[in-house]
Amino acid sequence: MKVSDWILEEWTFLLKSKRMWIILLLVPLFFTFLFGSVYSGGKLRLLPVAFLDEDHSELSRQVMQAFDSSEVFSVREEVRSEDGLVHQIELGEAEVGVVIPKGFEKAVTRGERGELMTIIDGSNIMVVNSALNSANEIVQTFSGGISIKRVEAKGLTDDSVFSLRFAHRMLYNPGLSYSIFMPLGLVSALVQQVLLLAIALSVVRYKPLRVVPLGKWIYAKTVPYFWLGLFLVMSTMGILIKGYDFPFVGQTSQMLLLTVLFVFALVGLGMLISAISPNALQATQISMLLALLSFPLSGYTWPFISMPKALVSVAHVFPLTYYLDGLQKIAVKGSDWIQIQGDLVGLLLIAAVTFSITWFLLKVNSLGQVEGRHPLDHN
Repeated sequence: MKVSDWILEEWTFLLKSKRMWIILLLVPLFFTFLFGSVYSGGKLRLLPVAFLDEDHSELSRQVMQAFDSSEVFSVREEVRSEDGLVHQIELGEAEVGVVIPKGFEKAVTRGERGELMTIIDGSNIMVVNSALNSANEIVQTFSGGISIKRVEAKGLTDDSVFSLRFAHRMLYNPGLSYSIFMPLGLVSALVQQVLLLAIALSVVRYKPLRVVPLGKWIYAKTVPYFWLGLFLVMSTMGILIKGYDFPFVGQTSQMLLLTVLFVFALVGLGMLISAISPNALQATQISMLLALLSFPLSGYTWPFISMPKALVSVAHVFPLTYYLDGLQKIAVKGSDWIQIQGDLVGLLLIAAVTFSITWFLLKVNSLGQVEGRHPLDHN
């Protein structure tokens, strides 16, 4: 057989295979549009800002109006103390805090430099870079405007060009290190992929028969993968934290419960993938597609506030979204139980819904079967 005949044979196969066309053309195009939509803003917008105005002057109000007018920031709430401002950031209600000290306007009026401080959530590097650059730009622009007015009023030297002094305080990640940010997310996504694939491939080999108690069958199939998944997540996180000195400032009990619910939700999702897949190949394709979707949509590398609302809604279908949010709060911020309860409830709901749908689909499938090998028999 000639080489040209082999080439023709391969082209013929490709032209006849709908599945190959989907993999080769539609999947890359789909993810191109997806990634383009997720990161379409080009930069973060409308980062929530809490502020503490101890000066209560016309100038301090103008500064806050300048922040609120920026496309990057959205001033949400005024707090009464610096502790209250930090608490807003801990809760995730604000990404940035602005502190205007008492005597701010008087200092500027006397020709001195007015001091302005921002407090930034450093647990997300993407937020830090955008917040720092944008806040500095606003302060410098505002400072330049004040300086021009001084020069016009005469009697001032060029030494007063910088009318405002900008300082910042970084919470949770003072060194602005990527090492406390990316590895946690990447390892979690990898474990998710491995576990989803293993469950989907295992269960799709055979569906339960009518004579088999469905609840017991699901229990028997999921227990090994639950414990395996729990071991994988806890061991990988343990290696990062103990072996590579990654920060962990939260409670071990919080981490354990979050991980248990995460693995439980992943097992449920894997069972659902298997229930809707007619064969191992499709189960593999679906599990890989969902795993690939979940990480960019999780809000971990790009905040939800800068994503299209439709994609944010889709993101909350995936267990990884809740796990990475809770993991960041526990490991980096040391958040309490109240602050992670939304993530815990989200994971529990995903598990309940996926197991319920799986049970229904397998029940329908078993009613349509006549006879076959016992599903708990091994090859």
